[in-house]
Amino acid sequence: MTEENLKHFREKLKQMEEDLQNSLEQSNYTTEPISPDTSLGRLTRLEAMQSQQMSFEARRRQKKRLKSVQKALELMDQGKYGICVKCENEIPKGRLESMPETRVCVNCSPRG
Repeated sequence: MTEENLKHFREKLKQMEEDLQNSLEQSNYTTEPISPDTSLGRLTRLEAMQSQQMSFEARRRQKKRLKSVQKALELMDQGKYGICVKCENEIPKGRLESMPETRVCVNCSPRG
């Protein structure tokens, strides 16, 4: 991988990291417990609890993706970015464009 490509992907990963951290900070309030004393109707309370569970899941996914982004940046620092961690072949640039945090090639991907 060229230095220009590495620079491009580093910038992309850094922007993703910042966006995910900001999103996690902003969504923190949506996962606060819903007090039973809050005067909501029964249906409204169920909707609020469902919305809260959806927020929990969204935050879980964001945290998981943030870890993947940070791991990709670590691999970049180690000179191992863009190399599949399973088969050690180079990951195609197109795959890295769509998923810069990926650590596996298409063939080694569980969804392969």
